[in-house]
Amino acid sequence: MKINSSFVLLVGLGLILWGSFSRGKGIEPNFPLEKKSIAAEQCTVKPGSIYDGDTLRVFCNGEELKLRLCGIDAPEKAQAGGIESRNYLRSRLPDNATVRVNPIETDRYGRTVAEIFLGETFINAELVREGHAWHYRRYSGNCPNRGEIVRAAQGTRLTGMPPWEFRKEH
Repeated sequence: MKINSSFVLLVGLGLILWGSFSRGKGIEPNFPLEKKSIAAEQCTVKPGSIYDGDTLRVFCNGEELKLRLCGIDAPEKAQAGGIESRNYLRSRLPDNATVRVNPIETDRYGRTVAEIFLGETFINAELVREGHAWHYRRYSGNCPNRGEIVRAAQGTRLTGMPPWEFRKEH
């Protein structure tokens, strides 16, 4: 039986389109939560450094790092829920708290994009689960524990404008 190359091409394109469509409809892979990483470091939250709900500074091995939480986006301070999001993160990560930081990459602003753990609690996912941040699908692909963030978002119904849309308008 001879297979037409055009047919193979059409099937391949169909599979690619189906995959893109299904991801857009909320069908997510079920990644396990991996709490330990060889790159993870014990760090200390810098006093007064939590500026908003997804950015903070920590000291790791004597070096100060500005962190952006991987896979989430919290409301801007000028946006509804922004101050509450910041205050929630401050309540969870008090000054000088010891956290485990899993650095992922550096963003275009020079911040270390990271996953943060306080004891056994994955802070990135907790912020989403508690309604203080959105799953930032566009920038969550490199987060090792993306699946946990996705699961946290499934039970949350945030109202208002997502931060990325707010930034576009303002």
